[in-house]
Amino acid sequence: MNAASRDRVLFALALLVGAGTWFGVAWASGRREAWDAPLFTSVGLPVAYGACLGFGFFGSRQAWRWPALVFGALSASAVLGSGGGLTLWPLTLLLLGLMAGAGLIPTFVGVGLRRLFDARRARRAAADARLQEFMAAPGTTPGPAPGRPETPPSPRA
Repeated sequence: MNAASRDRVLFALALLVGAGTWFGVAWASGRREAWDAPLFTSVGLPVAYGACLGFGFFGSRQAWRWPALVFGALSASAVLGSGGGLTLWPLTLLLLGLMAGAGLIPTFVGVGLRRLFDARRARRAAADARLQEFMAAPGTTPGPAPGRPETPPSPRA
């Protein structure tokens, strides 16, 4: 899967995580607005932030958009699920904007972990390539290092 198609899948997952968090917590708690329930802070937000960490790890570029998508979908779900007017909409946007800002932290931790794993994988590939090049060189045989005698067999053998 190339980076563009992987990002499209992650885009859809981010929207599903945001909407699923809001409606799942609202359904599980039996309340109309999910953030009125204690489950929102104990389960819903950790799920959203954990998803942001995963999106940062697997996403290819522009990490800032993952918490924006998750909490944007959560915000849209809040409007759809409330059934009321939009009188508190500015406060909702402000609060969810702050939550999305906090979501940048796990997202960039995910990006950092991905870069760490990519660098490790690149070092391992370079070492394997050097080993293959060394083994393919003429006159190279595996054995003791030059100038060192081969170790005698153990007397216990």
